Amino acid sequence: MFLRKVLFLTLGLLFTVSNVLYAVENDRHLRKKNALSIKLGGIFFQGSNFTDYWKIDAQNLSNFAWEFAYERKISSHIGIEFPLGSYSSDAASKNTLIFGDSFMVDIKNVYLSPTLKGYFPLNNSFVFYGGAGPDFCYTEVDCTYIIGAATTHSSDEFFALGVHALAGIEYYFIKRPARTSCPDKVFDAPVSLLLEYKYSWVEIDDADKDLFLGLGSAHDLQIGGHLVFVGLRWHY
Repeated sequence: MFLRKVLFLTLGLLFTVSNVLYAVENDRHLRKKNALSIKLGGIFFQGSNFTDYWKIDAQNLSNFAWEFAYERKISSHIGIEFPLGSYSSDAASKNTLIFGDSFMVDIKNVYLSPTLKGYFPLNNSFVFYGGAGPDFCYTEVDCTYIIGAATTHSSDEFFALGVHALAGIEYYFIKRPARTSCPDKVFDAPVSLLLEYKYSWVEIDDADKDLFLGLGSAHDLQIGGHLVFVGLRWHY
């Protein structure tokens, strides 16, 4: 009887330990503290009194955008991400203020968007996340107005502060490395595929001020908008 109890106790202990070890092994990719990601996508501009005044369709400013980001988890469900991103856009309009004139704008933007994020694992492969934070932007705005033989040009640099919110989902398609002769720590960098949406609100005051030379009111330009990214994230 005693041996039978010892046997059952041993088997139960082995079963419990094996389940615990399996659970730890099974979600270890979700417990990595650091991550690097590359994101490619697009920026979809919003209208503003700048685009309204110069009769520019804000959608014509939509263009390619990218981000490179470092991420650090504070806990299993909270982390902070530091994305560095950039995009450039240009658009033109005709018969803007009077018949026969034209206007062109060229926008280049570089931004840093620290984001406080929350993580919500859906299962062992999919993780939903969301977050918000400030936007720090360096923007160059070049404007050209042409009427007849006369051309007026302005080129300004702006430092703007805005805010953003984002939501995304990532799928871990590499959870554990293939067995190699090297230690696991060398290759133990799970990889996830991500899909992310970000809404950013960043407004530049008096973006076309040099065109007016004090003769009229300048106009505010919204350089934020809707950003959609797909990318890869390496966890370590």
